[in-house]
Amino acid sequence: MTKAAEWRSVRLVKHLIEDLAPFPGRLAITWRVSVLTALVAAVAMLLQTPEVAVSCYLVTFVMKPDGSASVVLAMTLTFVITIVIVIATILTVLTIGSPGLRLLMMATVSFTMLYIGSASKLGPTGAVVALIVADILSLIYTASSGQIITDGLRFAWEMVALPMMMIVVFNILLGRSTVAILHDNLLRRLVAVRDELSVPSETSSQSVRELLRRGNAEPLAKLKFVRMFKLVSNKRAARIADDITASYQLLLATSEMDPEENSANRQTLLSHVSRVIHDLKAGRAPPAPPPLSDSATPADSAAYRALAAIAGEEHPPYRSGSNSPFFANDALTNPEHVRYALKTTGAAMTCYIVYAGIDWDGIHTAMITCYVVSLRTTGETIQKLGMRILGCLIGAALGLLSIVFLIPHMHSIGHLMLLVFAGTFIAAWIANGGERSSYAGIQVGLAFFLCVLQGFAPGIDLELARDRTIGILLGNTVMYLVATRIWPIGTEQALRTNLSRALKELATLASVPIPAREQAAALAAEIGGSIGSMEKSFSLVPLEPASVRPAESLRGTLRFIADEAEMLNRQIYLARSDIPGVGERLTKLADQVGSPYLARSRDGGASEEKQPSQPDGSPLKPIDARISRMEVLMRAVNP
Repeated sequence: MTKAAEWRSVRLVKHLIEDLAPFPGRLAITWRVSVLTALVAAVAMLLQTPEVAVSCYLVTFVMKPDGSASVVLAMTLTFVITIVIVIATILTVLTIGSPGLRLLMMATVSFTMLYIGSASKLGPTGAVVALIVADILSLIYTASSGQIITDGLRFAWEMVALPMMMIVVFNILLGRSTVAILHDNLLRRLVAVRDELSVPSETSSQSVRELLRRGNAEPLAKLKFVRMFKLVSNKRAARIADDITASYQLLLATSEMDPEENSANRQTLLSHVSRVIHDLKAGRAPPAPPPLSDSATPADSAAYRALAAIAGEEHPPYRSGSNSPFFANDALTNPEHVRYALKTTGAAMTCYIVYAGIDWDGIHTAMITCYVVSLRTTGETIQKLGMRILGCLIGAALGLLSIVFLIPHMHSIGHLMLLVFAGTFIAAWIANGGERSSYAGIQVGLAFFLCVLQGFAPGIDLELARDRTIGILLGNTVMYLVATRIWPIGTEQALRTNLSRALKELATLASVPIPAREQAAALAAEIGGSIGSMEKSFSLVPLEPASVRPAESLRGTLRFIADEAEMLNRQIYLARSDIPGVGERLTKLADQVGSPYLARSRDGGASEEKQPSQPDGSPLKPIDARISRMEVLMRAVNP
């Protein structure tokens, strides 16, 4: 084994350990998903609703750590499915005698929902709706009488509505509080700051950096649920909003402090952060921070004011971030939305035609799999495919072992609920880890449900379990071929888009007058989120085919500029003097990064270009020096 292969193996084991390790909140969501899935399986079998496995899969997909988010998603999915079923009922009546028109209807509904999901905030929910409709319509079209078709449409609604209603009731009674999750998020940020202030290390610095790259999008989305459901008073909700922004400001200030400096102000901040953590854990309001000495740096002062805001002290109101519309700005102009919908629909319909043509309905899971694994970029799809195949094999193995050794000894619905609980617990634990493992976890659950839940009783048919596993593998194979052969979409455009957006946001931040810039922490959080999105795209590049993989030189250029932009974010935010022309220069850089002429060469064995080094002893100010280095690099690759 080569050193590179050994390093990849070590890194894989490290990622596996990280993804399976416990963390606060993981057990809480895992047991909730497991209990609810067992209840859904039991109720669905008692009421004899079809496709019990799909109903259980929907629970693992819709249930989130945040109870409010789960309720909203469940209600939204129920509403969308109701509308779609009404439309499908009308279209079914019109096409009942024409198999060709039926297939066209399936494809049309699938394309529409996938397109809307890609071009709007509906996101993956669009693929789930397309999956449900296509699966039910494929079953309806095997019926021979109008009554059976009518019952099929009704069962389609019940298949979705039952688990969604149970999710709503369960989360109202036992769901985890959104306010508690936001409280834990604040504590997580404060702990990272405390660790960085006390004993700076690569680990503590990386923790702060990762939190900065997450931005504020997720906690602000949870805050919307808090306000929507009136979980707290308006005054308390305003305090939570301040805590979200102030804690990000604290992270920014901490990341800019010199780790080698052990000043009295640093010790004062460390002592106060430790006290705030202790008070918050004890349920007490944090006190105001003690004053700093006159030698405080801009970073020290920003950290002090952030802690004062967390303590509820009077302060100038924070500026709110930008509000994006439901549909993306390029919803009608970007051909990638259409191509994604066409590719996924084409793959799903191909699988449907294959198993219908050879009359092998047992592998109908191939069509379901196409909707489950499809993502916009080739790298994302391949990563998801690999994890899905691994998850499929694990889930199928669990299902087959259950059929052989456990199910023959089961004699009550309680025994089945225990089995579903155990299988779901394994799947949910994996799914609620990192982003990589979540793909495998969802597939573990789907394969397990499809093997064990056969009809309205525990499954003991090994052939059916085998067929469903073959269908999942077939769907993965078809989706891989489609993703890599038809309109393959690389990560390059995602890298360009996120970096260009970050630079434009930096230009906006630089244009904010100095007295008000500190209140623009929400804008700095959006910049951090854009940089974080780039890091995800960089990790997918090795998975892409050479035909769409960006050149090493281009990756080096984009990464260097991204690193500089990340440091500029905190430096511009904390700057206490204007630098003329910064906004215009950053805007020009953003336009150049988004240019299709930037290093368009592809890898063909070419060596990576050497990245420019930072000049020592530059007479320019740090901000101006960074922008100058970025401009020099851009002129070299894009004259």
